[in-house]
Amino acid sequence: MGNYPNQRLKLTNGIIFYQKSISDSYLTGISFRLYFISQDSVGLPHLLEHVLTHCSNMPDYISIDGHTNTKYISINILGMSDEDYFGAIDTFFDFLINFNVVDADLEIEKKVVIQEINQYLSSSLERFATISRNISFRSNDVFSDPILGSEDIVASVSVKELSQFLKQTLYPDNIVIFATGRESALKRIKSAVSKIDFPKQNSINITSRTREDSLSIDTGNHDLNRMEKARTAYVSLVYNLCSSEVDEIKIASLSFLFSVLNNGKNSILTSLHKKIPKLYFVFANPVVRGNRIYLQILTSCTSSDVTKVSKYISAYFKSISHLSKVEVADTIKNVLFNRMLQFDGAEKSIDSFSKMIFGEEDVNKGAFDDHDQIFDEFEKFVNYLNRQTCSSVVYYLRGAEK
Repeated sequence: MGNYPNQRLKLTNGIIFYQKSISDSYLTGISFRLYFISQDSVGLPHLLEHVLTHCSNMPDYISIDGHTNTKYISINILGMSDEDYFGAIDTFFDFLINFNVVDADLEIEKKVVIQEINQYLSSSLERFATISRNISFRSNDVFSDPILGSEDIVASVSVKELSQFLKQTLYPDNIVIFATGRESALKRIKSAVSKIDFPKQNSINITSRTREDSLSIDTGNHDLNRMEKARTAYVSLVYNLCSSEVDEIKIASLSFLFSVLNNGKNSILTSLHKKIPKLYFVFANPVVRGNRIYLQILTSCTSSDVTKVSKYISAYFKSISHLSKVEVADTIKNVLFNRMLQFDGAEKSIDSFSKMIFGEEDVNKGAFDDHDQIFDEFEKFVNYLNRQTCSSVVYYLRGAEK
């Protein structure tokens, strides 16, 4: 979480434009980000991502892919810095503004997305992660992913509905563009983007994009099946973290928190292995729902260790609230190293930018200078986590008898 050393500009047509100059790069890339107003349009944004990616007629020598989360769609376009690349950029924006997809092409993309949903849910861990989150957040459909949607939702989408969704969303206040490459290429992209005449009426500022009621998690324990003959179990623990409207210091502190949870000698996995040696993995992931950020911890352990997981994670939260100054400095250095690594080169840069979720693009290296302030915020997060009763969901996996 941290996007530096990138420059932030506001273009004459209202578009927020970030750029990262790479003097020796032969590649140029952009990440086009479109915020959508509501999280209620489950499945629609992701389907639109597929259509924009696959129906905009990009030549083979141009790489185009997309990413969707619960707040925005990102389309990444990468190619060699030449006239063909800039022509491809013009083609994409022309398709975006004059959106016109035929029924046959939409049906193909719907089938691809439905297969993606089935593939996603065929993985036992991915299926469990989705179901457990939906149980924790009291979803009406425990099998529906908040980004992919469900097979029924995707199958019912029409060209008119998709076009209307884009029309209601495509305003300058909802658009952010990141470009990377040589300085000459950045100037050309910036000039081209600033001349695009995006609609300006009824725009909704992206600062209000998450003004939805806060969701409350369903605290308590939920066993999805019986334990008979089970040897292994998946465990999901969901905790409330904070509002999704976060300032630079909180973003830096969240980066610090997830670095501690997932990496190094103070990680959850390393710490819990001392108490639960057969713990297979631990993933600590941020989840954005409504206007809140939550922490989901996913792990796999033996069925006999399930009750120990919650107990020792509570003890773990207490232990990491007492990190030494050396450990704090090392963790911040690790955060900075990984963020620099994310923006090393054109391809990595646009991919990393497309997946930021907390307003991280406005965080620069200076946000990490005050170690005490970051650790103070980190301690608040940890103490808040430690006071909570989490939402726990367990699924037992039946294995063969030895």
